[in-house]
Amino acid sequence: MDQATQPMIENIHKNSGKTLDEWVEIVKKENIAKHGEAMSFL
Repeated sequence: MDQATQPMIENIHKNSGKTLDEWVEIVKKENIAKHGEAMSFL
């Protein structure tokens, strides 16, 4: 993982209260297949 990615992952948790893994599961449960759809959902 590059140096820019780790702070983004940490900020996701700090700002939302959910981990990256939790967000991935949420998107999977919504059956979202396309990146743009996922971004709109989030």
